Amino acid sequence: MYRRRLLRFGVILILVIVLLIITGCANRREYNAKAEKVKEEALEYLKETYGEEFVIKEYRYISATEVWELTAAPCEDQDFLFFIRTGGTFGDLFMTNYSTVRLTSEANKYYEPVVNQIFGKKQYFYVTTGTEAEYDLKNRPSFEELLEFGAEDTYVNIIMYIFEDVIEVKEKKDKFLASVMGLLEYLRRQNLMWGTIQVSIYDERFFKGKDIEHILEVSDWFQMGTDEFSVWEYKRKQMYGLRIGRTKFHKIKSIEDLEKEING
Repeated sequence: MYRRRLLRFGVILILVIVLLIITGCANRREYNAKAEKVKEEALEYLKETYGEEFVIKEYRYISATEVWELTAAPCEDQDFLFFIRTGGTFGDLFMTNYSTVRLTSEANKYYEPVVNQIFGKKQYFYVTTGTEAEYDLKNRPSFEELLEFGAEDTYVNIIMYIFEDVIEVKEKKDKFLASVMGLLEYLRRQNLMWGTIQVSIYDERFFKGKDIEHILEVSDWFQMGTDEFSVWEYKRKQMYGLRIGRTKFHKIKSIEDLEKEING
């Protein structure tokens, strides 16, 4: 009797396992079919919107919000990544940050020689930007072209990182403040809607002898850091900060005004 029950239990267990395998395979096929459909629709949307050919590099489904999130890139520049996602519970329309990411990338290249020249040497910084100016997405202007017709509808944020003492020694402080003032005046001459400048100044003694460029690269410093490299171990060495927010962008008139924005 015991053997019969054990045999029956074994048969039932096998049937359950087989059923789970079949169900899992069916679910996987359904998932793959849906993914292929979403990828195809996303590529059609991107081509129709921007007049370019794109490829999908990665994708995932977020079940909590019923959103498909895909990483895409232009066919001609497949290292240039951006996202495109479905609306999920808010609908099936696609949303993408392609224009913003492209514009920001161009703004970083545009301001690199400007910032380095004003400060007299290479600086570690990045730029974010956005615009309310209207333009044809299929004939997207470069950042420089955008400034020619839409500067008053465009904003620019410059975030800088300095790994030396430019505050405690008066001569260095004066030179630093003059450089920041020069950058501020440059941005204002562009007739931007508004701009911001944010400078983080770190402990020179801690970073002395360290390969700054390597640290920035491996830590993903300009974002939030990586799992393998704790960027906060380094960022907590900040000694001073200087921030010109959008409300102060047009109000600061002198070096003395600027000096009041230093904190630390």
